[in-house]
Amino acid sequence: MSNIIDYYSSFDEWGRLDREPLEFIINLHYIKKYMPSTGKILDNGQDLVNTPWNWLSSDTK
Repeated sequence: MSNIIDYYSSFDEWGRLDREPLEFIINLHYIKKYMPSTGKILDNGQDLVNTPWNWLSSDTK
């Protein structure tokens, strides 16, 4: 298991998205366009702070 953790720990995913934000901008655009204004989101990713959901308006619950 530690080899898997080491492998994924070596990536600077948010640094990559900061340096090359096109993927994040496009994803956020389509999330805003197609997500309903209310509902539930299952995000089974690891990062609970830096996700596109955090950039959605406060009206989206």
